[in-house]
Amino acid sequence: MKRIFLASFLLLSISLKAQEENTILAFEDYMSIVEEYHPIARQAGLRDDFAAAGQLEARGGFDPQVKGDLDEKYFKDSHYYRLFKTGVQIPTWYGVSAQANFENNDGAFLNPEGTTTGSGLWSAGVEVNLLQGLRTDERRTALAKAQLMPDMAQNERRLLLNQVLLQAGYAYLDWQTISANKAVLQQSLQIAEENFNATKLSFEQGDKPAIDTLEALLVIQSAENDLQTNEVERIKAQQQLENYLWFENNAPLELQPGTQPEAPEATQIELLNLQSDADLVLQHPELQLKTIKQQELEIDLNLKREKLKPKLSVAYNPLLETDENSLAPSYSLSNYKWGVKLSSSLFRRAERANVRQGELKLQDNSLDIENKRNELLNKIQASRATIAQLSEQIDLQQAQVDNYERLLLAEQEKFQYGESSVFLLNRRQEKFIESQLKLNDLERKLSIAELEFLYHSGQLARE
Repeated sequence: MKRIFLASFLLLSISLKAQEENTILAFEDYMSIVEEYHPIARQAGLRDDFAAAGQLEARGGFDPQVKGDLDEKYFKDSHYYRLFKTGVQIPTWYGVSAQANFENNDGAFLNPEGTTTGSGLWSAGVEVNLLQGLRTDERRTALAKAQLMPDMAQNERRLLLNQVLLQAGYAYLDWQTISANKAVLQQSLQIAEENFNATKLSFEQGDKPAIDTLEALLVIQSAENDLQTNEVERIKAQQQLENYLWFENNAPLELQPGTQPEAPEATQIELLNLQSDADLVLQHPELQLKTIKQQELEIDLNLKREKLKPKLSVAYNPLLETDENSLAPSYSLSNYKWGVKLSSSLFRRAERANVRQGELKLQDNSLDIENKRNELLNKIQASRATIAQLSEQIDLQQAQVDNYERLLLAEQEKFQYGESSVFLLNRRQEKFIESQLKLNDLERKLSIAELEFLYHSGQLARE
């Protein structure tokens, strides 16, 4: 194997094989380029970054909150009041919120409730949710869902890669088959020319009528027409293939002139059979995503059930006063603020409806998981059966190709001795070429079946 450069506007270092004057782009090398540089493959790589950003956002719900407020009023040369308050609030995991505040208020018309002594009044305490919000709340729900994001991102990336690699694989196999057919059609043209020359010689020697040379010439023309049609198909297939070839700076690439696919028999698509079909299904990224969605729905349902409870919270804040001589607060058991908050919907119809909807969504997704599991399992088993059947067909077809070749060679020999006709000779050639084209098609179908087996089992993306 020789490593050379495949380039369009820029150079891309890839593993290639050199064969005579043509450059061979191997299937494995091609798939590696797609997985590394295709824009969709790069989009798939962004999923991890999105997951990290989502986790950061969810953790932000537990960030301490700093607040400050200053409010003063002057009217008709009177200082009515000055209200200053600042503090910090720290949410915690278990429905408890810790807070600390400082107030310093004065003024001629200050509400007695806002009176502070000395240089201000400190307070510190907690607020506890005793019913709703004790087990879970919006912040904890968001964080629990964010913890699922890395697994979700990984499976989304695998799913995207699987999809683009499957389509890229189809494009390569089409290009490969059409190129293989070209070699067969070139051989057909060569045989037709040899038969024409032999027929012409027989005519010149008086052994064959002139009409036979015309019939042999028509075979040449038909072979040339087939080659031209094949070239049009090959150009289209190559253009489709180039849709999946990109360079590291998002520049599309074109194949160099003379670049050829590897021979169909050289394409080895490795099937990983270390696990059972059922285990392969469980690890498929699409099923994994649905399973993660099930976990998300369960987290949401827990929050909805929590909201069935009344809201009951208790707050207690010791008050720490200061005097003019010192900013250091002094503590007394008799100075504090406390309170209780209670609220609840009488019938809780909205809350009960939300819980019911959450349960239905959970059940719906569970049924979707079972359906997808069965669908993937059937596709994997069908792919295995198709691979086995096509392998047997290819063996039979190869034997048929060999036999048709023997018949053709024998017919050519009989024709040289005047014991055969142009019609029979053309018929032998037609069957031989048809059998070769059919063999190429079967080899393509086998490679597609192997590709689809890896896709349905979630193994096409090689991470």
